[in-house]
Amino acid sequence: RRTIKCYDDTFRVSFAILPCSIITACIVAQTYFRMRHHFHVNGYILEGCWTFSILLESVTMLPQAVLIHRKRFRGQEVEPFVLRYTVLIWLYRAFYILNWIYRSYFEEYYQHHLLVYICG
Repeated sequence: RRTIKCYDDTFRVSFAILPCSIITACIVAQTYFRMRHHFHVNGYILEGCWTFSILLESVTMLPQAVLIHRKRFRGQEVEPFVLRYTVLIWLYRAFYILNWIYRSYFEEYYQHHLLVYICG
């Protein structure tokens, strides 16, 4: 049984993927130009994949938030599982941030990365 109807789920995925791709390209290019003398192709490919995944993960709750907003704006009831899923994603992100804070204080060789704090 389909629970979300096509006319409700109108979030364009390209609005999330395209900006994340552009920002990833900029970050990896900036890293390359800053550390040219240590250039290693596999390292930059992995860095690009990691950067893209962090950026994309930070916008994963947007489709659900748009869906909830549109349904409430129309006066429709939002399914409980959608609300639970959205709350669980927010809790996951909150515990992820707590993990970074914990690691930064208690791990001796933890490397701070600005992207993690911005997209956290």
